[in-house]
Amino acid sequence: MTIANNNDQYTQVNATNLLLENALVLNPAQEAPQIAHIIIKNGVIEEICTDKPSVDASFETIDLQGAWVTPHFVDLGTQLREPGYEHKGSLLQETLAAFNAGFSDVAMLPDTMPVLDTPAVLGLIQERAKNCPVNIWAIGAMTTGLEGKQLSEIFALKDAGVVAVTQSRSPIRDNRLALRCLEYIATTGLKVFFYSEDYELAGDGCAHEGPIADRLGLPGIPACAETTAIARDLLLVERTGIEAHFGHISCAGSVELIKQAQAKGLKVTADVALAHLAFDERCLLGFNSQFRLEPPLRSIDDRKALLDAVNSGVLSISIGHQPQDIAAKTAPFSEAAEGMSLYDTHISLAKALIAAGDLEPLAWVRALTTQPAAIIDRQVTGINVGDVAALNVIGDHTWTPNKSNCHSSGGNIFGFRQKQVGKLTHRISGTAE
Repeated sequence: MTIANNNDQYTQVNATNLLLENALVLNPAQEAPQIAHIIIKNGVIEEICTDKPSVDASFETIDLQGAWVTPHFVDLGTQLREPGYEHKGSLLQETLAAFNAGFSDVAMLPDTMPVLDTPAVLGLIQERAKNCPVNIWAIGAMTTGLEGKQLSEIFALKDAGVVAVTQSRSPIRDNRLALRCLEYIATTGLKVFFYSEDYELAGDGCAHEGPIADRLGLPGIPACAETTAIARDLLLVERTGIEAHFGHISCAGSVELIKQAQAKGLKVTADVALAHLAFDERCLLGFNSQFRLEPPLRSIDDRKALLDAVNSGVLSISIGHQPQDIAAKTAPFSEAAEGMSLYDTHISLAKALIAAGDLEPLAWVRALTTQPAAIIDRQVTGINVGDVAALNVIGDHTWTPNKSNCHSSGGNIFGFRQKQVGKLTHRISGTAE
């Protein structure tokens, strides 16, 4: 078993048997957090008890003093940048950031260069992924080059190992062509990830359409650019019977559409990017290009609806990790590249939401473990007797992200050189990583 301690520098020590005392166990299978002691023997959880146990001298003991224990996390859609955009990030560096942030599995979007639209490109990624510390699950491009004109080699991509296909943020504009593509994909059994936005309604916008965008003189993107596109895509989902996942939804109207689709029995799931839970359009005041995101940060009411949907289990959480080079983020707001690099500081953001009472701890854990794992048909190791130990320990200490303790290559790490509270302190694995 490997125990990795992550304070300022990441170090590893080996242990066969381990006792974790006074852990606040956030088990996604349970109804409430629990202070308990966890006995791990030969890398497997042997006992979880509330009375302090007695163990022999072969056990290493760590008193967690109420620190949180969760399963390893799963991310539903990340930009790993390689191949083609290595000046922004690389497979190895960004997955190292994910590993140090408590992830065991990440689903990779196909926005690479070349686009992930053939088994050859997938093979290249799979070969390079052998050196990466987390499992990378590829989402293939639905059409060649993500151009929305011709289907990719869907069956070949499935046979090569993609877990789903997507158009990412390049939707097929022709409704008839979109229908025919989905009808074909339905024969493969692959899930389709939608990142829905109406191209004409969005136009050249870069902010949520409303008073703040007007005050700043920024072109707006109305919420209906998203809801109109989701409504269309849901009709196509209903017609074709495919399994669909809607990624990075950003407004209250989208949440309602997802709820209605699920109530009708459609095979539909959805997620929200972490930034849209933590921030709203007010962050644009001052033209801080760190908050130039796609979709844009929306209203206070939208943010509240998204948080409520996570707390109720309607939405999973995607980190929305999108590393950019410094030059791309220091341009004027409307010209800056979209996205945040969030693996290094995602725990601090979530802890702040939980401390404010906006996000429930167990809802957060489920939205990053069992829910996303089910969406990409993976198994996540839980915190139950008999499970192989695959645990994160999360503490409350204050830290300042800097070059020595962050791992993403992105020049847009949120909170860089600003004090944060909460991060991974130990990563425990009952198998070699």
